[in-house]
Amino acid sequence: MFMEDPKNRKTLGKWVLILFALCCCIYLALSNLSDVGGAIAFVKRLLNPLIIGFILAVVINVPMSFIEKHLFAKTKNKTLQRLRHPLAVICAIVLIIVLLVGIFTLIIPELIHVVSFVIQIAEDVIDMLAKADQEENFFTQFNINWEQIKQQVMSWLKNSSGDLLSGAANVFGSAAGGVMDVVFAVIFALYMLAGKQRLLRQLQRLMRAWLPDKFTTPAIHVGQVFSASFHAFIVGQVTEAAILGSLCALGMLVLGLPYAAMIGVLVGVCALVPIVGGYTSAIVGTFIILTVDPVKALIFLIYLIILQQIEGNLIYPRVVGGKINLPGIWVLAAVTIGGGLAGPFGMLLGVPTASALYALVKEKTAERERKKLQEATQQ
Repeated sequence: MFMEDPKNRKTLGKWVLILFALCCCIYLALSNLSDVGGAIAFVKRLLNPLIIGFILAVVINVPMSFIEKHLFAKTKNKTLQRLRHPLAVICAIVLIIVLLVGIFTLIIPELIHVVSFVIQIAEDVIDMLAKADQEENFFTQFNINWEQIKQQVMSWLKNSSGDLLSGAANVFGSAAGGVMDVVFAVIFALYMLAGKQRLLRQLQRLMRAWLPDKFTTPAIHVGQVFSASFHAFIVGQVTEAAILGSLCALGMLVLGLPYAAMIGVLVGVCALVPIVGGYTSAIVGTFIILTVDPVKALIFLIYLIILQQIEGNLIYPRVVGGKINLPGIWVLAAVTIGGGLAGPFGMLLGVPTASALYALVKEKTAERERKKLQEATQQ
């Protein structure tokens, strides 16, 4: 009998104790939800630099791996071979910094100019409304109280300015903590990249030492699938964004549209966020050109819609879809759920995560189908 075996009784008693302890923990957590929420928020604040650093390391690892693969690839000099990894880390970081500086240099000045232009238009409109009730024009027949409208608009602007200043003060007050988080995140990412191979070996040793053998191999396989999925997604998404941004800038130059370089970069950057980025770049780009020429803004919008259709049906499936092997409906679901959980970062990380889970489920389903087919054949 099952209970007559001392080993079985010991195993059953252990699982009963574990189940009892788990039920007690769940009961205590449900009874003190506010305290549990505060504890989770506190742990999240502590882990924020490590999470950001890990994400940075994953992103930087893509160009670093490419550079390391091709740097001193055929040399037999042991000194150069030892320098390959640290030089690849430095080159990848410098490359990303140069790209970010170039993007900000192209986008920020033009955005400041557009914002200044919009503010100037708002001021002119307010001045016109202030004088409207003193002149005979078409609107006087409607008995509109322009002075009251002006006062309401000015009151709203003053309140908005006060809120903006208050928000800026709050941001300034917490800036030190944010800067330190970023500094620690960058340092953590550099340490991870510098000792990538050693960290992987240590992690595998810990898993083999502390986990049962039946869990170790599947866990390592899951990690490899996730790593390959994130690498493929980042490479594909950056390639697709570069192609889309270049085509947008080139088409705008051919059509004689303003801000071609800046909007091309903006479209490329927004394309890094699947689905949502396309709508964002269309709205912002159209608004920017609208401050110059409404007709050209309409031309740009039509051109970008056509370009995005070509990108969605031809470029994206070949460049990104072929790498992540994820159907479009699951891409949309991943972007929606990821954005709801973690904002823009969630949108970026949701697609490769869903791709890895999709690959694992597909792989496991095929395995179970093979087993059932074998069992049916044997019977």
